[in-house]
Amino acid sequence: MPRSFPAPILLRSSLSTDSTIMTRYILHILSAILFCLLVISSSCFAADVQNEELSIGGDPFADDEGFTIPQELIADSTTSVDGGVFTYAGFFESRNQFGLNTPKTPISIRQRLRIEADYRYNQFSGFLSVDGDYEFAAQFWDGTGHKALYPCLRSAYLSYDSDNLDVIVGSKVIRWGTGDGINPMDLINPLDVRDPIASGRADNRLPVWLANATLVIGDWALEGVFLPVASVEDIPRQGNPWVTQGLSELYEGEDAGTLELDSQEVPNKWFSDVEFGARLSRNIEGWDVALIGYYGFVNSPVYGRYETASGVPEFRPKHPRFAAFGLNFAKGVGDGTIRGELAYKPQYPVAMESSSDGIGRRDLWQWVVGGDYNYDGIYYVNLQFFMDAVSQYFSTADEGFVGTKLWHGITYELSRTFLRDDLKLGVRGKAYTSNDGAIVEAFGEYKLGDEWSLSTGVMIWTGSNKGLLGQYDNNDLYYFTARYYF
Repeated sequence: MPRSFPAPILLRSSLSTDSTIMTRYILHILSAILFCLLVISSSCFAADVQNEELSIGGDPFADDEGFTIPQELIADSTTSVDGGVFTYAGFFESRNQFGLNTPKTPISIRQRLRIEADYRYNQFSGFLSVDGDYEFAAQFWDGTGHKALYPCLRSAYLSYDSDNLDVIVGSKVIRWGTGDGINPMDLINPLDVRDPIASGRADNRLPVWLANATLVIGDWALEGVFLPVASVEDIPRQGNPWVTQGLSELYEGEDAGTLELDSQEVPNKWFSDVEFGARLSRNIEGWDVALIGYYGFVNSPVYGRYETASGVPEFRPKHPRFAAFGLNFAKGVGDGTIRGELAYKPQYPVAMESSSDGIGRRDLWQWVVGGDYNYDGIYYVNLQFFMDAVSQYFSTADEGFVGTKLWHGITYELSRTFLRDDLKLGVRGKAYTSNDGAIVEAFGEYKLGDEWSLSTGVMIWTGSNKGLLGQYDNNDLYYFTARYYF
C-alpha cells in the first residue's frame, strides 16, 4: 500500500513479529548498558573533566541559522571594510555512511565544501552560506538520474536589527518550536529528502525564500513570516536509500504496469501559492510561551488515487493547502529545561480512495512533552514523549473508518563528555511504542583543536517494513565524519 499520510504519518501501522520486537528491545538494552559503562568510567577520566557548570540558556524559540563555524575561528576571520565588519569562514567535510546489511552499496560518501560570509554595518547585515556537495555513492544506487554534484545556496538574506524590530528578507531556515527533534509546528522549511537523517532523533531541512519580521512591545513579541511561493519536498528518485516503503511500492507497480505514477503537482506560482504564519510569545513567570498559526501547503506529498478508463489506477502526488494552530512552552529549571508543544491541524489532507480526487480530510492532533538535564556539566539526559492522533482514520477499503488512530513513542539521548569536553560519547534515538519501529544511534564526537572535529557511530533501525521507522530496516549503517574548519 502507498503511504496514507504525509510525514510524520507515512504508512499504515502493522504489528511487528515477535522476533522484531525482541531485537528492538535488545538494542535498547545494549544502549542502556553502554551509557552505564560511560557513567562507571567517570573515575578513569576524573582528572581530565572540566567541571564548569554549563548553561542551558538561549531563546527556545530562536532559529538555528547563522555561522556553523566555531566562534573562535570566526573571530580570527573578521576584518573592517568600509566602516562595517566583514566575516568569512568555511569548512570541508567528508561524511561517509556504509550499510551494515549491504556493504557493497554505500549509503552515502558525501564530500561537502561550505563557504559562509557575513557583513554588518550598524543595524544592517547580510549573510551568505553556500554548499558544494559531491555524492560519490550516487553511482552505486539503483535507478537512474541520481545527481552526484549538488551545489546549494544554503542561506542568502539581508537583515535589519533594532531594539524593537527585526526584519529578515531572503533564503533561510527558520525552525519554530521548543521540541528537540520533534516539532509539530515546524512547518516553514521542507525536509531534505536526499539526506533526511541528521542524527538518531533529528532531521535535515532546506532553506526557503521568505520575509520575516519580529516586533517586540514590552513583554510581548510578535513574529510573522511570509513565503512568496511555497517550497515543498521533492519526490526522491527510485533507488535513493531513503525512499519510503510506500513510494517504493508505487515505483515497483509502475515498472510492472499495474499502476500509473503521475507527475508531482508542485505549488510553484509566485505570489499565488503563498504561505504565511504568525507567532505571539511572552515570558510568564519564567515560562516562555508562544501561540502559533500557520497556513500553507503540506510539505510531504499526499498520493491521491484515481481510477482511469483503462482500469489501471493512477496515483498523483499532491500538496493540498491546510491550516495549523499550536502552543509551545519551555522553562529552564536549574541545569535542565522542560519543554512541550501542542498542535491542531483541522481537516488535514490524507490519501483516501473513496474521495473523488483521492484526497480526504481528517483532524490531526499532535503533542510532544519532555525535557533535558545537564549534571555537573558532564552528563546529559534528554527524554521526550510524543503522540499523533487522527480522527476517523481511514486504513483500507475493507477496514473503513476505524475511529481515532494513534501513533506514539519517545525520543532520548544519554551522553557524557570527557577530556575537558573535547570528547562526547552517548546513545540517542527514537522508538515508537505503537509498533512502528525504532532507531538507535551509538555515537562518538571528538574535537581536535580548533580546526578539526571527528564523529563516528552506528545507526540501527528495527520494526516492521510497514512501520514509520521500521521501513528503513535495511539502512542500518556505520558512519565516519571528518570536518576541517578554515
